Amino acid sequence: MYIEMSDVSKVGAAVPPPVNRAIPPKTSKSDGGSEKAAGSEAAAQTFRLPEGLAGPERPGQPLTAREALEAVLQGLSQKFAALGENPPASGAALEDLLGEIKLAAPVLDRVLSARNDELLAAGDTEGLAALEATLADAQAKLDEARADLEAAAAALPDEQATEDPELAAALNAVLGAGREIPAFSADEIREGRQEFIGLVFDDIADAISRHRGSGAQVPSFVLANLGGTSLTA
Repeated sequence: MYIEMSDVSKVGAAVPPPVNRAIPPKTSKSDGGSEKAAGSEAAAQTFRLPEGLAGPERPGQPLTAREALEAVLQGLSQKFAALGENPPASGAALEDLLGEIKLAAPVLDRVLSARNDELLAAGDTEGLAALEATLADAQAKLDEARADLEAAAAALPDEQATEDPELAAALNAVLGAGREIPAFSADEIREGRQEFIGLVFDDIADAISRHRGSGAQVPSFVLANLGGTSLTA
């Protein structure tokens, strides 16, 4: 997975003057709209997502924060929808699915941060409200999918762990040659899978919750950017 982001200037920062030209004097506070637009443009970032997150049509293509967010949430929704019709039939299939889903957490964190910055810089209260609604819906779908996957994991048949030669070699290198590698029971394997599900879904939920409720910051931000008194809503 790789993400490319452009250099980001501080929102509301002054635009550097052209070389060998005088800096034009500030006219009035009515120019605040232009300053906000410049800040919003400076805050724009692009993201390049792998196929597992961007979908088969746009892997590796530069996406705006809004496009990247839509792609990640749509990809998760498709994976969650498939759980009802085609739940994982084996422990290996479950682990593969969780491996794909867990990639979303760090990407969501970065994309949501960039998208919030863009909307705040533009003073777009409607956009922030729409983003809040989108994240609330995503959280509900995440909770439902977690319950479905936990049920699917509990329904898998018991199985004993098979020895992995590479894992055994790695453990022997750490513990010393000739040391006995402990075997896991079927119950331990089942508990481990449930813990894996919890870790993956908790990471995604944390990434979403960290960026909710940003709309409350808009009145203070807009007033400060226009040169007024900083107030809280």
